Amino acid sequence: RGLGDVYKRQAIYYSVGTDSSVLYSGNASASSGLLTLASAAADKIGVGDEVRVGSNRYYITRRNSSTQFNIQNSGANGGTPGDTNITFSSQSITIYRAFNKLSTAESNSPDSNHLKTSDLVTGNYQLNWPCYNDGPMNDHVTIDGYTTGANYYIKVYTPVFLNEVGKSQRHTGKARTGFRLQPNDPPNDYDTIIVRDNYVRIEGIEIDGSLYSGSYGYGGVWLDTQTASPVEHHVSHNIIYATGT
Repeated sequence: RGLGDVYKRQAIYYSVGTDSSVLYSGNASASSGLLTLASAAADKIGVGDEVRVGSNRYYITRRNSSTQFNIQNSGANGGTPGDTNITFSSQSITIYRAFNKLSTAESNSPDSNHLKTSDLVTGNYQLNWPCYNDGPMNDHVTIDGYTTGANYYIKVYTPVFLNEVGKSQRHTGKARTGFRLQPNDPPNDYDTIIVRDNYVRIEGIEIDGSLYSGSYGYGGVWLDTQTASPVEHHVSHNIIYATGT
């Protein structure tokens, strides 16, 4: 693919967090993809969170302030995922996490209500699952079935910067200070995250294996490089602990 294709690449964001409650409720308006809230949003609201306007679903791509956010369209509206041509007058809206489990994000992001494809290369998409420190998440995930490329990768990470979220969701370097996966129902292979797609990045999360009491070690990242080459996996800024034997 040429430079023109890379330039057109669209970053897509769907948030992940255990909080299933309404994060914001109030009036808001939008002009060409700039969402303006009538009152301040909580610090924990940020990129990937789902903005509900009637039956329409939009997703935050940037936090400019506690009252202004950039948003993008989704398949739920019959629109083009990633499109920012969103305008509506002041009306009641709500904001939620897009997904309450990482495994649900992995399985549902390609559906007709979200990205409408699992082929990130053909779609010119780079897919992000920003993870929020709402509480420990009992989950494990296999990232598999997507068509990815060097510039069209999947990124699982914690938002840190003010243009992402009002307060960092990443650990401080100590265990149990940020977003963490803490599964207590391990699969047969005992890995919390299995990566089988070619281009995937995992950044700034915690994996806590302390709830598993079996005879095998548990709670890691398996980079399954049996996939067809080339493969580029980035794993950085994570804390992995209490993995047993």
